[in-house]
Amino acid sequence: MSAANSATRMCRRANRVARAGVVAGLAAASLLALRVWAGPDGAATAKEGAGDASARVAPNYALEERFLPDQLSKLVFDLAVTPHWFSESNRFWYSYETPNGTRYYLVDPLKRSKAPLRDNAKLAAALSMLTNFPYDAEHLPVKRLKLVDKDTKMRFEVEIRKDAVVPNEPKKEKSQEDIEEQGQEGEMGQGEQEGQAAGAAGEKPEQTRTIYFEYELARGRVTRLDNFEAPKKKPMWASVSPDEKTVVFARGHNLYLMDAENYAKALKKSGDTSVVETQLTTDGVEKYSYARVLLPEQEEQLKKQDKGDTNKAGPRTPAITTDWSKDSKKFALERNDDRKVGDYWKWLLGSSDTGADVLELQREKQTTPSKKFKE
Repeated sequence: MSAANSATRMCRRANRVARAGVVAGLAAASLLALRVWAGPDGAATAKEGAGDASARVAPNYALEERFLPDQLSKLVFDLAVTPHWFSESNRFWYSYETPNGTRYYLVDPLKRSKAPLRDNAKLAAALSMLTNFPYDAEHLPVKRLKLVDKDTKMRFEVEIRKDAVVPNEPKKEKSQEDIEEQGQEGEMGQGEQEGQAAGAAGEKPEQTRTIYFEYELARGRVTRLDNFEAPKKKPMWASVSPDEKTVVFARGHNLYLMDAENYAKALKKSGDTSVVETQLTTDGVEKYSYARVLLPEQEEQLKKQDKGDTNKAGPRTPAITTDWSKDSKKFALERNDDRKVGDYWKWLLGSSDTGADVLELQREKQTTPSKKFKE
């Protein structure tokens, strides 16, 4: 019995060995066939592939540009709703943009109702008649909508070509600002001609002007405001209270305040020494500041607005995000303490004067690299 069992175990072991041998033989045959099929250049091809994988890949800046915020904003529309509250009731209006255009809605939370704020088709027809330009009801170029006259009307702006002829528009006398702007345009003419001669890339932006309208919410009537004197645009540094009586801003790293009368003086002349300001804080320091961190292009814009301001504490700058109470008596803000946070470093890749690739190491707070280097 034991002999029979031993013979059985030996037969099973022999079968396993035989199967393993068959599998190994098939694997060897397959490898041989693959080498024959690949030919003598197979090894060289493998080496070339390894070399290509380790080779330096040129950066694709065109592909990267497609994912910049300015480009993505053309593909992504509104994702949230911003309510604009009426001052005389609990209602609000909001706009919502989709690929089919921008829609405006009027909401009454107490009645739990929502209705179109206006008829876009009628508004487009009225604008076309008042300006003699065709407008598409799906894509109306209205800007800066604001409720006026106790929420009975809505004022808005439309930009047209500077040389456009509007029917029955009275001639406007040139102001001092218009004369200065015309002089600046004349000075820029020679530089623009030189740029065009040198083959400068990019087209000159089209010059436009703004005309104002009012839309009556109850009757849907549109009126063109020919003699409307547009208020001066709010400077970037000003955080104005809801009642427009108080303005908060920053100088250096601290918080300041002024009233409406002095704010009007600052709008006329930023360096007016008669402007009265009140300093609210004294503990502002670098990396623990009441002043907002600005991008290089914002700093350039601010320099134009603060031209002539020689205050020893520094020019007026935007304060960190300020949230006003509805009655304009209080405001809240939050500042970050980054004094123990180290500076970031970045590598700038560019070309030297000889054309060779060069790497330069800079701190992150140096946001404007030299002209011959770019990120």
